[in-house]
Amino acid sequence: MKTSTSNTPSRSPDCAKPVVLQIQHDTVYDFSQPASLGYNVAWLRPLENSHQRCDRFRLRMEPKPTFVSEHQDAYGNTVTYFELHSPHREFRIRSHSIVTLNSRSYESLGRHPWEEACFGSMSPECQRTLASHFAFPTLATQASQEMLDYARISFSPGRELQEATRDLCQRLYKDFRYKSGATTIDTPLAELWRTREGVCQDFAHLSLAMLRGLGLSACYVSGYLLTHPPKGEKKRLGADASHAWFGVLDASCEWLFLDPTNNLWVNNEHVEVARGRDYFDVPPVKGVSYGGGTDSPEVSVTVQPLVEEE
Repeated sequence: MKTSTSNTPSRSPDCAKPVVLQIQHDTVYDFSQPASLGYNVAWLRPLENSHQRCDRFRLRMEPKPTFVSEHQDAYGNTVTYFELHSPHREFRIRSHSIVTLNSRSYESLGRHPWEEACFGSMSPECQRTLASHFAFPTLATQASQEMLDYARISFSPGRELQEATRDLCQRLYKDFRYKSGATTIDTPLAELWRTREGVCQDFAHLSLAMLRGLGLSACYVSGYLLTHPPKGEKKRLGADASHAWFGVLDASCEWLFLDPTNNLWVNNEHVEVARGRDYFDVPPVKGVSYGGGTDSPEVSVTVQPLVEEE
């Protein structure tokens, strides 16, 4: 378990200049036998919002799909649907994005007792819209009594939402260990709680379970993390694959985003791709193939600053 607190989130991360990042995400399915058909959906196009602009997005697939379409899901994410109608032993998906990130400031957010941000205390406007999507547990974010007792150490009565959430994030970083391969997407939270080992999706789900169990509205965020951090800082955990973190909604319906895997405020090192209730709302790619036997998908992600001449 970790004991260092050097990555304690600052009260207000400040990144004055916009940052331009380029992302390459490769997924390769290698089937043991030819697959005759494939039906897939992907959440790969970065989001557009006040802090992030997707300047370019290109998606290439080999073999070329017979049919491709795009639509927005219930949470405003871009979803790509595609079908393969010809036999194939291998299927490659490559997305390339260029994203401009603007500075986030959390200084004025969550500066009220956390109880005021609970779903039952919010204004009717928030209850009917944004907060209602993310206020209730899913099958992947069910909190046990032990988990809630753990969370309440940070969420003491009357404590500021920002301070309490930051403290929870720091404690999770200290008490749990990132270990690639320790879990799968189907590993229950109870197993993570027992072993204290997992990956970014696990830590995001655990955070969501605790926050929602306390009555707060919180979302799962799928995205990317800068492959190589600023000079002089250690490489972030989970930077070579799709990453995940969480956002918690304050009483004014503003999001505070934190990365529990790295104990960081989300700012100019993180690229948002999709928001949902949990991983199963927004996996990078999912689908079904007919035939094919077993497959062993290989995933690689590179996120780096854009070189000016590009």
